[in-house]
Amino acid sequence: MKPRSRFWIVVVTLVVLAGCERAFQQPAVDLSPPARAQRYTSLELNDVIKFAGDFAVHSETDRLAECRKILQLYQAKQELGARIYLVLAQVITPACGDSRETLALLEASRAQIKDKALAQYLAYQEVVLQRLYAEKNQAAGLKRKLLQTNYKQQKLNRLLKSHQAELRALQDVQVEMADKQAEIENKQAQVKALQEKLDALKMIEQNLAEPKGN
Repeated sequence: MKPRSRFWIVVVTLVVLAGCERAFQQPAVDLSPPARAQRYTSLELNDVIKFAGDFAVHSETDRLAECRKILQLYQAKQELGARIYLVLAQVITPACGDSRETLALLEASRAQIKDKALAQYLAYQEVVLQRLYAEKNQAAGLKRKLLQTNYKQQKLNRLLKSHQAELRALQDVQVEMADKQAEIENKQAQVKALQEKLDALKMIEQNLAEPKGN
């Protein structure tokens, strides 16, 4: 076979193979993320756990933004799936809902779950949330007691300052009275000295008035 004939055989073979490859090629798989409304409807345990893991690694700002979007979705449709994802988001996003409401949602969600594994997972999350809520209440109680203690301490400090001011005023009065007492005693001494001088003068006058003997 001539070299030129071999060349055309190779070319034809490559063309045929390329056509076969295009004929049997599978359609491209869409790897883009699903719409948010569909993303939070799955009740598969693996999907729920994956969401929790992925959500946890986001920043606080991103978690809050996403949690609020899930909240809007749940408020619009009130679907069980959205409720479960909302609960998981709220557990680690304090600014995205009240913990008591979250706990109530979690209890209601777990009662409606038919999948035993998912129900047990939510039961565990419920216990965790109950503990967090109890610790939050305890911290709030301690904060109230601390505020009350500080208020009482401030009140005692004000009373102490008031008593100290009254004591200083009393001490000032005592000093003033002691000064006046010293002034009175000084005047009394002066009067006594004058009286003694007057008595001495009278004695002299009496002596001068008496007749002298021969």
